[in-house]
Amino acid sequence: MTIVGGGIAGLSAAIALARIGIRCRLLERAAVFCEEGAGLQLGPNGVRALERLGLWPTLETHCFSPPCLRIMDAISGEPIRSFAFASFRTRFGAPYRVIHRRDLLKSLLDAARAVESIELLTSHEVTGLTWNDDEPVLLLGTKKLPASAVIGADGLNSVIRRNLLGDGAPHRHPHVIYRALIPRVTVPHLPSDVVLWLCPGGHVVHYPVSGGREMNIVAITDKAPEIAAEQSCSAAEVSACFEPMSPDLRYVLGLASSWRRWVASDRPPAAIWGRGKTTLMGDAAHPMLPTLAQGAVAALEDAVLLADSLATGGDVAAAFRRYEYRRRTRVSRLQKASRAQSTLYHLDGWPRALRNIALRHMPESWFFSRINWIYV
Repeated sequence: MTIVGGGIAGLSAAIALARIGIRCRLLERAAVFCEEGAGLQLGPNGVRALERLGLWPTLETHCFSPPCLRIMDAISGEPIRSFAFASFRTRFGAPYRVIHRRDLLKSLLDAARAVESIELLTSHEVTGLTWNDDEPVLLLGTKKLPASAVIGADGLNSVIRRNLLGDGAPHRHPHVIYRALIPRVTVPHLPSDVVLWLCPGGHVVHYPVSGGREMNIVAITDKAPEIAAEQSCSAAEVSACFEPMSPDLRYVLGLASSWRRWVASDRPPAAIWGRGKTTLMGDAAHPMLPTLAQGAVAALEDAVLLADSLATGGDVAAAFRRYEYRRRTRVSRLQKASRAQSTLYHLDGWPRALRNIALRHMPESWFFSRINWIYV
């Protein structure tokens, strides 16, 4: 079985398949395995998926355990509401953790390299997909590579998806995402919580990663200048997108001297993910906005459910369709909910004031009932 893409989705799929005795070959277009990004939130469902992959005991030592989610008004600087993460293990059967994406990828890569049945090939850029009597054939430039089955885990701009579905480019949102990472020793007074600042037309979130050694800051705004590709930018540009703001938020955004920025993209939910012995997973199947922090976690869940479907034996194509059927409803809901949450975070005027009142006064039981479906 051939997996296209060596990110979190592809490596987790390789590990999951190896655990049920399926040999696989993973093709990564880059010369080395690397992961862009910084912080990553692992909800209880993500922790359970990592437990199923046998990786949690190793990964747990790289995680940070934030005490609570702290929601702040970005203009006044006043707290709106906080929710403790301590109850998540009891409520959802697993804890809530944060981690650097680099640490997650390294653990996945180390686990894959330790398994003889996983072949990892770098500098193998897949440029197309075709079929020969319903058998998938991968194109690597002018070279043809027959495959017994293909899993497209090649991300947002998936080549495999383009050949399977032909549904065009991802949807570009007006949101621009800014990311920075700073040594936590330079800001020891910042809270250890996941802190969410709600702004008109944007939001900011920060929390410790790398076992607490670094602080991850992400700012998402509808007010940024138009950009074409990921770029570096100045702290002044980021701050200008969040006027007006409280002195405390201004201080946070001024901590990093340089930032990376890129355009937020996703896709509408797709009714079809595959054909014959070919399927999709991760961002290739269901890219979503980062508002619910479920993109990488959904890829881990994909890997577990894909292996479960293949473990029953029989026809691979039928197993792929079972996997797709089991995943489509849930991830479609996550995609739609991520968009809705983004709208809720970025409210302005009287809707913003009403949202803050609701957050302050809602019973905690109602808050958890709204997110229960995500984490169970």
